[in-house]
Amino acid sequence: FRTFHLWMERQGKKDSTARAYVRQMPLLFEDDGKSPAGMATQEYFDITKASFKNKCGNGQRAAAIKLFRDWWDDHKGGPLEDAKGIRMYQIKGTGGTQTKAQKQMVPEQETVEEKLLRQELDLHDSRWEVKM
Repeated sequence: FRTFHLWMERQGKKDSTARAYVRQMPLLFEDDGKSPAGMATQEYFDITKASFKNKCGNGQRAAAIKLFRDWWDDHKGGPLEDAKGIRMYQIKGTGGTQTKAQKQMVPEQETVEEKLLRQELDLHDSRWEVKM
C-alpha cells in the first residue's frame, strides 16, 4: 500500500487524506479477503459503496477504493515500493478467513435486505456474499 500512498501524494492529495485512504485498504482486505485485482474492480467498488460500513464512515471506504482503482489502472503491474516495515501498510488479519466459531455466528441464509441488495447490484456470482 506504500506505492498507492506515494501515488496519491503525487496526484496532489494531502498527506492526511492519503493516509486516511491507505488505512482503509487493509481494513477492506481484512473484512473481505479480496486480492488487489479483485479490489480494483467496478463490482467491488459498487458493493463497497452500498455497504453499511461505508455509509457509517461517510463514504471513506468507497472513496479509497475509487482511488485504488485509479492507481491500479495507472500502475499496470509496475514495481512496488518497499513498505519498510511501516505499520500503516501492514495487514493484521488473515484476509477474510474466519474461524469456525466466527462462521457459526453468521446466518446461513441471506436476509431479505441482503437479498434485495444482491438483486440491486446484480450479483449472481456465488463468490460474492452480501452480509449486513
